[in-house]
Amino acid sequence: MTQALMFLMIEHSVPLAEVYKTYLPEEQCQVVAVDSVGRARVTYRAFPPETVFLDSQLPEVSGLDFVSETRAIENPVQLIVMTAHGTSEMALEAIQERAFEFFSKPFDAARLRVALENTALKKRLGRPIIE
Repeated sequence: MTQALMFLMIEHSVPLAEVYKTYLPEEQCQVVAVDSVGRARVTYRAFPPETVFLDSQLPEVSGLDFVSETRAIENPVQLIVMTAHGTSEMALEAIQERAFEFFSKPFDAARLRVALENTALKKRLGRPIIE
């Protein structure tokens, strides 16, 4: 990757968010982590990310609700959804709502890095890899 990706992480567990941040290469990502969709909405306006990595199980609303909200944005972001309580139906819903990836917890650093590389590739190409 040539330039740093702006990356918003929405994870209700602050310690887990810190672990995930260590998975991401600092020279390739500028990461802002928040613990709720409410904070994500505020951060999203102040810090327009290119990629959003979010937990599907958040305290106030479903992470998939946030995925739905992003559909109306003129310059949409790449969404990577993760969950510890995933089902194939949830994965399908996330993808139908235009999530780029769907992870089941636990996952390793390599999986996240590959997804990050794919989002960077999509950004460089300027169009979706898969429609």
